[in-house]
Amino acid sequence: MEELKQQPVQNQAKQAVVALAPAPSMSNDAEQIKKRLAALKQLHNQGIITDKEYQQKRQAILNDI
Repeated sequence: MEELKQQPVQNQAKQAVVALAPAPSMSNDAEQIKKRLAALKQLHNQGIITDKEYQQKRQAILNDI
């Protein structure tokens, strides 16, 4: 606790956020990717985005894996 008192307030806040944030799980990541791809496909099917936009964004999502 003494270490926290000696550090600037900004560093203390960053440490608190890091300590509270849960580590992402691989299944959670996979679910998020599936949701993003499904939403993108829906936009494409509705004609909101073009074929080219769909392919570019889909590739960008897959590149994040």
